[in-house]
Amino acid sequence: KNYPDTMLVCCDMAYSPFRPETFSSVFAIAILEHLYWLERVLFQIQKMLSASGHLYVLIPTEGAISWTLARNLFTLRRNAKIVGITPREMAEAMRVEHCNTVFAVDSAIRKFFHVDECSLWPFNFGGAHLNLVKCYRLSSI
Repeated sequence: KNYPDTMLVCCDMAYSPFRPETFSSVFAIAILEHLYWLERVLFQIQKMLSASGHLYVLIPTEGAISWTLARNLFTLRRNAKIVGITPREMAEAMRVEHCNTVFAVDSAIRKFFHVDECSLWPFNFGGAHLNLVKCYRLSSI
């Protein structure tokens, strides 16, 4: 509604329908931790980006101490109750659904992209274990 000239496309990113160098920017907001074919998707994104394009990534620090603690203390029981399953079943569902840790995503990103900028939230120090979110601005290698 606010961007009438924008087109939304739903597709399997492991087999992208877009031609090489189609986009100047691609955003991956809280999605890479869910992808079973992470490196294939990153390869496709790299092909889609123009030579001077950027990939912007936001990823929860899945697999880090801070994220695990926050999930166990604040959301696991509540989400299990909402869905109608036990906390143990919810933990297993979350483990399967979040198949990549922040560390696996970071490693895969660096195979295809150069890290132009990287920041952490809420503290921009201490690495992934002390933070809940990691953000990147990346360019193709």
